[in-house]
Amino acid sequence: MERLKCGVVGLGRIGWCHHCQKIQERDDLELTCVVDPLAERREEAITTFKTKAFSTIEEAINNLNLDLLVVASPSKFHCEQTIRALNSGINVLVEKPMAGTLKEVDEMIATSKRKGKVLAVHQQHRFAADYVQLKEILDSGILGKVYRIIRRDYGFSRRSDWQSLKRMGGGTLSNTGPHGIDMLLGILGGKAELLFADLRKIATVGDAEDVAVLLFKGGKGELVEYELNSAAAFPEPNWYIMGESGTLIYQDSTFRIKYFNPDELMPLSVDDSLAVKGRTYDNKDRIPWQEKVIPLDQTKVLDLYDNLVAAIYGKEKLRVPLEDVREQLRLIEEAKKASGFYQ
Repeated sequence: MERLKCGVVGLGRIGWCHHCQKIQERDDLELTCVVDPLAERREEAITTFKTKAFSTIEEAINNLNLDLLVVASPSKFHCEQTIRALNSGINVLVEKPMAGTLKEVDEMIATSKRKGKVLAVHQQHRFAADYVQLKEILDSGILGKVYRIIRRDYGFSRRSDWQSLKRMGGGTLSNTGPHGIDMLLGILGGKAELLFADLRKIATVGDAEDVAVLLFKGGKGELVEYELNSAAAFPEPNWYIMGESGTLIYQDSTFRIKYFNPDELMPLSVDDSLAVKGRTYDNKDRIPWQEKVIPLDQTKVLDLYDNLVAAIYGKEKLRVPLEDVREQLRLIEEAKKASGFYQ
């Protein structure tokens, strides 16, 4: 199979440490060029990756016949650079957040459809082993109908880079939030209703939020809480999911499940008598609890680039559809407005 010619825009942490490395490891992709405005980073890439380097995306597009462009530049450039590549007939993988506004997202999606090119977003957490395994557990029905989902990402960090600044598109909701919201949408079937949003600046040096608490309602009535907290010293379980016949928590690479088989419950009927027999509320009901402890299975990890390449060749659909990413950005935009933090 002929290797797809790839370019990477932005040689920061994710562009350099992930995308360039990943492309070089694959037999079906070629790191044809990189793009970065800093001369020292371009020189470093030429030496390290033995590739061409340009200072602007226009130079790369005009001088090379690229098949795929990875947009890993700062968030505020995502829309412009993605549309420029799509209009030149190049497939695009863009970093999250996909864009700064829902309007930009719609422009990007419309351009990809008009040009007939693949547009994918680097939502890699849906490919992670813990998420894949979690989905398998939920889909098994062991918890019964899920009615409550809590996702928490805790840590303590005094951010002082560009992602701590509002004017640069910073803030934990836009830069870390897409991961959690994307996973939640994958569980909820792609749709959610925002009920509440609170954003706060606590430990960060910049002016953007580092704490976000969101409350959603899923399409089947699930009550969903998502908290991003970069000012919390103690960890909490990443997942706490409650169903009508069981509960799951995930922490320290381990799933713990406590559940029962509804068919094994003893029959009960309501006693509406005001004089409780025996003066006790013990109705002798005993839940036949079972417990499972399941370690994380790292072999379940999937590869986003496998899915991307297959999509470019028309062999697979994107695992994270653009409709889900659009819904994610809609919820983020709505949460910012509802919180009042960005007014």
